[in-house]
This record gives sequence, structure tokens and C-alpha cells, in this order.
Amino acid sequence: MVENIMRPIHPGSYLGNELEHAKISIKDFARESGIDVYLVKGLIGWKYDLTEEIAIKIGKYFGTDDAELWLNLQKTYNKKIKLNSEALSPAKEAIHETASDLYAVGAIDKNTMKNFDKSCLALVKIMSGDDIKALRIREGVTQKIFAIYMNVGEDTISAWERGVKHPLGATLRLLNLFHEKGLKIITEK
Repeated sequence: MVENIMRPIHPGSYLGNELEHAKISIKDFARESGIDVYLVKGLIGWKYDLTEEIAIKIGKYFGTDDAELWLNLQKTYNKKIKLNSEALSPAKEAIHETASDLYAVGAIDKNTMKNFDKSCLALVKIMSGDDIKALRIREGVTQKIFAIYMNVGEDTISAWERGVKHPLGATLRLLNLFHEKGLKIITEK
């Protein structure tokens, strides 16, 4: 079936198109919507998934007060990604193995292999302060202990949980990993 092998369109693409069409810069949109500029760039670059909190802010910015449209785009994208990964996992694995072999013999360059590896990574989901606090409580640790696991200060964990700051980059990926597998993944031998 053709739709199962086509790459679904991330809601960040729609957001990027809306901003481009309206001739609004990413910085201006971020400032006026109250969404961190790095989150906006990550959404547009398909690095992060849309959360309800961000969908509400986008809806308000565009004057619709309708987060459902944006959330539905994210749900549709997630559903199609899941279908694709279930349908193509063996094929992707075989293709990746072939690409690795081609790189090993010099048939493809480092940048091509790097981009290929990047395309195989799972998207990182943005976590709200409530999500982070729920994760910490689920794992049964204090903010101080959680900060040690995350290799950040206790004040950073507190700021994340209050929604004052937002984790990005490697810390957000680590939070996603802990959310999926638990803190035990770095304590088990």
C-alpha cells in the first residue's frame, strides 16, 4: 500500500508553512506566542513532537483558540509513523545494514551515512513540567536524586517541573529515554 511507505508530514512542517506564508520570522513567532525559540525550531525541523501546551499556544497565536487542529495533526503523524515503522522495520534494518556496509567500503561518504543514521533516530517528544514531575514521581526519586541522574542541578529540575525552563537537546533525549525505559537503564549491569 503506497500510503504506508510515504513519509508522513510532521505538524512542524505545517507550522513552518504558516509562518512562511504569513511572512513571520521564527523569532517573532516564538516571542509573541510564548514558545521557546529552540522548541519552535525543533518543531519545524521535525525534532520534537507537539504537546497540548504548545498546540494551545499555536492556536491562540493564529486566533483560533483551537488546539485540536494541531493535536490532530500530531496524532495523525504519530499513527502514520507507527504504521510505517511496523511495516518497514525489517526493510529499514536491511537498508541500514547495507548503507553501513557501503560506508565501510567507501561507497558513501561520512555525511551521507550521518544523515542516514539521523533519519533512523526516533523523534524526541517535548515534555511539559507535569510530564517531568510525573516521571520523577513514577521513578520514586527526589529532585536532588533526579538531578544526579540527569547530570544537572537540582534547581534545573525544579525549573523544568514548574515550566519556567524547558529541557532541550541531549537532556530532552535522556528524559525521553528515562520515560520509555525507566531510570534503571543506567543502573543495571
